[in-house]
Amino acid sequence: DVKIEGSKTSVMTVETKSGDVKINDTQGVMNVRTASGNVRVKKCAGRTLSIEAASGDVTVEMSEPVVGAMNVRTVSGDARVYIPDGSDCHVMLSTLRGSVSSTLDLQDLNQESLTITGKLGSGNGSIDMSAVNGDVHLGLVDAAK
Repeated sequence: DVKIEGSKTSVMTVETKSGDVKINDTQGVMNVRTASGNVRVKKCAGRTLSIEAASGDVTVEMSEPVVGAMNVRTVSGDARVYIPDGSDCHVMLSTLRGSVSSTLDLQDLNQESLTITGKLGSGNGSIDMSAVNGDVHLGLVDAAK
């Protein structure tokens, strides 16, 4: 397992073959990859966030609105992202075998059985979340409690 807390860095890269990753109260560009294990990111801030999990759930709670690029991918597991109000980004949620949901009021909403697209604000940044075998959910950070 890997645990990081209270880090302020320009770029953080975390890779593990087996084990959970827990990151709390961090700032900066973040790249996280795990082959087998859950990823839990809480109170995170940064313009770029990329998380990939081959087997495991991914849960992210942002402390600042999303205005940059966020990519969350899992092959076998659920992906849940919670963002604060005021985010400015395009949203793309998809799964091949699972469900997609969002509790946010997305502009230009297009919802199908396995995908949801839309935007928040003027859509300058991006949130791209996907799962192969799992559910994908996007909501407000206050609702994560």
